[in-house]
Amino acid sequence: MINEVGATVLEIDQLSMSVATTIGQQQAATQTIATNVTVAARGTQAVSDNIAGVSQDAGQAGSAAEIVVSTAERMTRQSAELKDSVGRFLSQIRAA
Repeated sequence: MINEVGATVLEIDQLSMSVATTIGQQQAATQTIATNVTVAARGTQAVSDNIAGVSQDAGQAGSAAEIVVSTAERMTRQSAELKDSVGRFLSQIRAA
């Protein structure tokens, strides 16, 4: 009977050690997962920041393109006005 109790206690001790080892491994795995989640979150934030920067740059490029188009339209009008003025001037010189 005492031998059986001793064997049972030994078995319980071995099971306890096995559970403690498993808990330690689980804690290590959980820590690894937490670290990986943190790294992924930082990477996601960096991507988000880059996207925001690209979006801002695209907006600025769009604004610059609008200015270029506006300037080109103005230059086209001024060129037509200059052509007309030169034509009138030459007509006046020929008439004189």
